[in-house]
Amino acid sequence: MTTIREMIEANVLPPGSMLPPERDLATTLKVSLSTLQRTLQLLESDGTILRRGARTRLVAKPSGKDGDLLSGTVLVIAENSLPSNDPSVYGWSGYVAAGSLAEISQLRLHAVVLNPNDLDNDRLDRLLASGVSGLIIPELDRFEKLIPDWAKRAQEAKIPVVVFGDEEYLRTFDRVVPDHEVGTYELTKWLLSCGRKAPHMAALLESSLPAWMQARQRGYEKAMREAGLQPFPPLLCLEPSLPGVSKENLFQLKTQFLAGAILHPLHDGTPLDALLATTDGDIPAVASAVKLLGKKPNADIALVGYDDYWDQ
Repeated sequence: MTTIREMIEANVLPPGSMLPPERDLATTLKVSLSTLQRTLQLLESDGTILRRGARTRLVAKPSGKDGDLLSGTVLVIAENSLPSNDPSVYGWSGYVAAGSLAEISQLRLHAVVLNPNDLDNDRLDRLLASGVSGLIIPELDRFEKLIPDWAKRAQEAKIPVVVFGDEEYLRTFDRVVPDHEVGTYELTKWLLSCGRKAPHMAALLESSLPAWMQARQRGYEKAMREAGLQPFPPLLCLEPSLPGVSKENLFQLKTQFLAGAILHPLHDGTPLDALLATTDGDIPAVASAVKLLGKKPNADIALVGYDDYWDQ
């Protein structure tokens, strides 16, 4: 134990670094494997060594004055830390990160923004072992499969972590969740108050109906039934995604897919006087599809979106 502590103090094993494999370390220290394993267990119990899985350990704290170098610092993983007028920057991720940073500043804490495009596990582990006060992970569409691993690493390092999102795989973490059911309930009530009697949900999906979309459907159905109206099943179509196809052609495909979904109830004589789009960004394609079918948007068929990037 003394030798390992000296190696840490001498920066031979710097904060956040991984320990060599047990057999290699036992050979270096000239002790038996069982002696080394008992030693590492004691170092883990006093917080000097942090376990990462069955075979990986790293130095959790330096024993010098820099052990809490990032004390009072909150890590925020975010591609966009400030709101942007760039249409490719979705409101919920940019604004959640910006709101987090504003609150951190109000609390007189420090913040470090980590770019997920250049964030490897070793770098994150080193930061988590440097005395940070917390980790915030907004919604990151392109990195959704990595979010549970990042959050778990923080938990294992005993660092408070909060994530944004309502996906099933995030339910074991502290999280902030949009209330999609209430949101769509209010939207539907507003449409009904405007005299619309046959609103439908129009959804562009990449695959199956996600949990947040099911919650929106429940809110819609609740508002319809409270008004004494029979809710309609959602109008579903796949989101076109073809590599190498221009944005203009993808927009035309999206318009045609939506027109096909909307045409079905119109052809069958089902009343339809309003459409609730999956998100604000789909409104242009929904409007184009309505026009393609000879209807006038917001006259024959009212259109509403749902998300915080309408201005974009």
